Amino acid sequence: MSISETGYQEIFNHSPIAKLILLPDLPNYTVVDVNLAYLSATGTTREALIGQSVFSVFPKSPTDQDAKNISRSMHSFETAVNTKQPHILENYRYDIPVNGSSDFLEKYWTAVNTPLLDEMGQVKLLIHSPTDVTENEMLRRREQDGIEALKNQRKQLYAIFMQAPVGIAIFKGPNHVVELLNNSLAEIYGR
Repeated sequence: MSISETGYQEIFNHSPIAKLILLPDLPNYTVVDVNLAYLSATGTTREALIGQSVFSVFPKSPTDQDAKNISRSMHSFETAVNTKQPHILENYRYDIPVNGSSDFLEKYWTAVNTPLLDEMGQVKLLIHSPTDVTENEMLRRREQDGIEALKNQRKQLYAIFMQAPVGIAIFKGPNHVVELLNNSLAEIYGR
């Protein structure tokens, strides 16, 4: 049994993995096709993408001036084209424009850029498959912030403990081994 071209188009369009098909026409990387999962992930329309440079449809975000999203994406595309091997671009920020406004939505992605070769072994198309990892990135940041807050609290508690005007010690275990002793109690003990 063989699958018709229409069948392949159906499979492509209904794949749950976002895919954008690009020409390897450096520096434009013109959009040739896009599937429904990509349109959903980016909040775009097929008409707004087809025939456009990927970087004109997804420009640099004015709210993230330090981002190297365009140069990192360009490097990944170039690497995939030059090596003729898939290239993975992990956890990078690439904000997307919000339709009907000048605002951008902060987004983080991991993308696989896969070259498709013709009969002569030359790259004829590039498949860009991004995965939205924004939730993971935000969770990682919250976790980092929480760890940093705990470290700061620990430093503050240690400073309060050590500067207390009364002698304080923390003993551990059945033998009451001194784990921590502040300066006031050390002076009382003559230590």
